[in-house]
Formats: sequence, C-alpha cells, structure tokens
Amino acid sequence: MSTPDAPVFSPFTRLPVELQRHVSSYLDFESLKALRLVRKDVASSATDALFRVVNLLPTEQSPERFNHVLEDEDLKTRVRKVTVNTTLTPWARPGWDTSRPEEARDIYDPDLKPWKKALAKIGRFPNVTHAELMFSVECTDDSGYYGYWSKEVGDTQDFRVAVLEKFFKALNREDCPAATEGKLDTLTLVNFQDGTSEAFLESNEDFKSVRARIRKLHLQIATETDDASPENSMSIIGRHHFFGNYLRKYFLEPMRENLTHLSIFANDYWGMYPHCDLTGLKLPRLKSLAFGNWSIAYEHQIEWVIAHGDTLEELVLDDCPIVHTARMDVAIADNRWPAPRGGTGRGGDFDSDRYMFPSMRWGALFRRFQTELLRLRRFAIGHGNWDNDRAFEERYELPAKLEKTRYIVFNYGIGPSAWLEYSGRSWEDYGHWRDCEQIREHEEDTKYPDPTGEKEQGALDELLQGLGRS
Repeated sequence: MSTPDAPVFSPFTRLPVELQRHVSSYLDFESLKALRLVRKDVASSATDALFRVVNLLPTEQSPERFNHVLEDEDLKTRVRKVTVNTTLTPWARPGWDTSRPEEARDIYDPDLKPWKKALAKIGRFPNVTHAELMFSVECTDDSGYYGYWSKEVGDTQDFRVAVLEKFFKALNREDCPAATEGKLDTLTLVNFQDGTSEAFLESNEDFKSVRARIRKLHLQIATETDDASPENSMSIIGRHHFFGNYLRKYFLEPMRENLTHLSIFANDYWGMYPHCDLTGLKLPRLKSLAFGNWSIAYEHQIEWVIAHGDTLEELVLDDCPIVHTARMDVAIADNRWPAPRGGTGRGGDFDSDRYMFPSMRWGALFRRFQTELLRLRRFAIGHGNWDNDRAFEERYELPAKLEKTRYIVFNYGIGPSAWLEYSGRSWEDYGHWRDCEQIREHEEDTKYPDPTGEKEQGALDELLQGLGRS
C-alpha cells in the first residue's frame, strides 16, 4: 500500500531515457516547457528536446537568446543542431514584404552587430553535429550580365558570399569544438544560390575544411528567375554552372569517400535541363538519396542511381518526372547554354528543332529498383508539399504514391514554362505543335503513358512489398 510520501510513477517515467527523448521530440514548444516543470526525472528529456536545435534569426532578440544558451554550461551541451537564417521570410516571392532587420542586411559592415557576432560563435557548441544555413529563395546575378530584367533582392550575391565565409569560418575555428572534436557531420544549405561565386567554392579554405568532415549533405538550390519573362529563366547561366559543373566539382567529387546521405532539391526542374551528368561518380558509402524536381530523360541518370545498389537503403524521389517527349533547339540539345535574348523565348521553327522521345517508363524502373537496389529498405515517390515550400523540409515524410505528374513534356520556347504537366488534355493542345512532322510520326510516343496507372501501380506494389527482404 502506498504512502503519501511514496513516489508516483507514470508509464512515461518507466520508459528508457532514449525513448523518453524520442517521445519528447514530438511535443511542441509549450508542451516541452510544461513537461520540464512536471518532474525532475523527466526534465532532462524535455530539456534535451527544447534545446536540441538553436535558431539564429536576424532580430534583436534572437542573438540574446542564442548567447544565453551558449553561456549556460548545461544548456550548450544539449545543442545538436544550429540553424542560421538570413531573413525572416526565406520563401517570399516578388511582391511580398521581404524587409528584414538591419543586423542581417549589413553583414559586412565593419561595425559588428549582434547577429553577426552570434554567427561567429556557432561552432562553440561542444556537441553540435548539424549546421544549417538558410537564405532567401529570391536571388539574382549582381553583375546583371545574365539578367533580363534587373531586380532587387535582400540576399545579394555579395551578401551571400559574406555570410558563407563567416558561417564556415565559425565552424572551422581552431578554438571551437565543432572543428576540434570532429562531431560535426551534417551540413544543410537551404536556398543556396546556383550562381554562387566560383571563387569562393574554389579557394575558401574554411569551406573546404568543413566539407572534408561532412557525411550528410543536404542542398536546396535557389535558381534565379526572370520575373518579366519566366520562360527565359531556364537560359540564365547560373543554374547551368551549378548543375553542370559546381555540384560535381565542388561538392560531390571532394566528398565522394565520406557521403552517406545526400539530398538535392531545387525550386525548378534540373537533371535533363539544366543537364546534370554524374556518370562515373560513385559514392561508395551512400545509404540515403533524396532528389526533388529532378527531371529524368537520359539512361545515364538512372544508371547512376543503380550504381549505388550495393549500399543504397533509402531512395526518395519528390516531383521527379520522366520526360517522355521533348522539343529543344540546337543549343539545348547540344548542351550549349544559350546567350540571353531580348524579348521572350516563345516561338521557333518546329521542324528545325530537335525532338526526343525517351522510352523510359516507371513500371520498368520500379522493376529495376526491385532487382538491382538489393539493400533498399525505403522507397518514396510522389509530389511533396511544394505549394507551401515545405517539400525539402518534409522530404523524409513523403509516401510512395503514383501521381499524374510522374510524366512531363518539355517544349522549349513556350511560356510561362517549358515544362508541361498533364491534366487530361492532349499533349498536342499543350505544345501547339500538332503541325510538326516529327510529332505526327511519333504520335503514340507523345501520349501520356499508362493513363490509368494500373500497370505501374502493380510494379510499385511489388517493389514496396519486397523492400528489406534481401
């Protein structure tokens, strides 16, 4: 029989500490604060969850809270992830209020401000394993050379490089645990500009030093858009530099021996155009791969994924359509990036252009994944939460679901986008190319593959049922 002084045990307190921490991670901020006050024996788990992630925002209050955690001998040991934000509205589009406090805007001002001072300290948390830097999705080439219409953005190229320099320097200081204790293994760059200075990527020693320690790399790439003529956006050179060169040269090649987890998302399609060829680049330890907005048109793209069959355990394909019909001009087809043109990119001589009718279909790919990705434990395909700008953040929550958007048509020269998603109409109606001789000759190829989805659903079901059996 219990006495008034006997301790009262709840089912939660009987759980192992690791399970308590796991459960606590699902609670919201206010619930965690309340849980810390309930019992001393569960306060530690709640405190771990509360201070696991520290966010540095460009406000007057955020650096103060950041410093409070850093100066507390107990709290600073509980931090595992540091997130630095350059703006309070990272996903704001043209016409939105993109203003932000002065502390972030004049990052390279010699008069040190609180946000800038705090940024220099992010490597001082002794147990941090994950560093994240988030910019604004709106970006532009500062020189204006490749732009069609000049526009003002908060995160200019110079601003971004200045922040990147300070971010990586803070993670590489000799007196910082993040550099000396070797616990930092995860790097996330959100809205990393495709046209980021090559000089920085090539010569910044802090970036290269941190890069050498990373095993989990997660990139959300921001591509510049031509707001006046969106169809011209695909010709802006920054995206071609990044996906055609920088991604491989400055990220994947130097990190190839270490990477176990890789995410590459972008706010526009990449893969076919801008072309990204990773042929011959084997990541021998890769376990998890997540792609977003990856357009698939070439066999070498699938062969690259299949080449990791001896290690790959997770594959996430978010809004990654097969391009089953494509019309390109000669420069695009030959992989030469066109120079900016005045006006719009609409029109063109249909019969002098290049046409491509890739024969890849999802049913066949599902069967290949089943038989050649022998260590696969999780597979996801579908359309994530792009409408709310959370697809990248929620990529590991994506289910496996067939969407109509799993196939797409590329028809250069039409606006506002060359990428045409299926909505039940004839592809001829979309592209206005019914009079083209090559299209008439390949009429069957231009039709939407497996419109009912029955065949491909069966192949997907077999793949999912076989996961983890090898």
